[in-house]
Amino acid sequence: MKERIIEIEADSFEEATRQLYQDDLIVSEESVLVLCYGNLETIEGTAGSTEEALLKAMKLVPQNAEVQAQKNEATPFIIVRKVSGNSEEDARDKIELQKAQLLESITLHRRARKGFFGFFKRQNVYKVAIQQQALVSVRFREKARLQASVRNYLAEDLLQIIAEIRQTPVAWKDAIELLNPKNDPEIGTILFQLSASNVFDLPSLLDLIELVCRRNETANWGLALREAHKQAAVERLRFRTELRRLDAKLADVFNFYTLVDREPQFGKEPTGVPMGASTEDWGRHGSDSRHSQTIPHYSTDMKDFDVLKRRAEIHNGYLWKQLLNEQGLNESTATLRQKCRAILKAKESELKGINRSGL
Repeated sequence: MKERIIEIEADSFEEATRQLYQDDLIVSEESVLVLCYGNLETIEGTAGSTEEALLKAMKLVPQNAEVQAQKNEATPFIIVRKVSGNSEEDARDKIELQKAQLLESITLHRRARKGFFGFFKRQNVYKVAIQQQALVSVRFREKARLQASVRNYLAEDLLQIIAEIRQTPVAWKDAIELLNPKNDPEIGTILFQLSASNVFDLPSLLDLIELVCRRNETANWGLALREAHKQAAVERLRFRTELRRLDAKLADVFNFYTLVDREPQFGKEPTGVPMGASTEDWGRHGSDSRHSQTIPHYSTDMKDFDVLKRRAEIHNGYLWKQLLNEQGLNESTATLRQKCRAILKAKESELKGINRSGL
């Protein structure tokens, strides 16, 4: 899956984050270009004229911000005051300038007088000119901006991951991580359930997911896996029916049971009447009753399989193990289903040989 860089702009950081973390994207890395929570801010500009003050204020507004309002807080004019002081410096200290005011000039207006024995004494008086500048305020709301490296999270991208898994075989655990890059708890549960099932090995599961993805490659990745999970439920029932039919064939050809229902209806249990053999041969399901019973689960239950295995090795030795070896398997690596198929194939080969010799 190819990564690309995107930028998202929104009225607030929360909204930008919500837009980024959408269902159809995987975010691998993100950075905040502008952190903003959607609050209104105010910037002021001062100058000798209202136009210049507005221009200064607007230059301070961020480029991606949206101006909400502008207001003339003060117009330019000159204020003249008289300030007393022992010196010009003393007079300057007494001047209190307000917002957007500048001291334009200070001149001696009247000199000090010493007085007579402390009477009629007075300080210098200074004439002060204060320039009130134009003051303009601008209210704006800045937009939050995020930059992120992202990949698509669609069925077509899931197909690429499936191809990568097939090229480099991995364990179930690693495959689950690759198939769930967002670490979605629901998807993780689905994949864990499928891996814990005795129906699917990893290649079979990948085949099922691929089949679902091919139907709509623009669908969301997660939706494709959820659909595959639904299909898996149907597949499990079909697979279980297939295994039970295999069990029925084995019970019939090895004469564990007679009157065997070899083709049970979809989802139904196969039945048969136990043959008059010893309980040891029948296994734990055996009985001398002539009533129909459920066929043992040779392909999924180890105890039932052991009974079948003993009977098979009595009849045709270890031919079934040779058949496994031809598939690159052995008794340790093969599943019960694979072992049962090998035993059935060995038995059918034996029966064909008997039929040919009889002819």
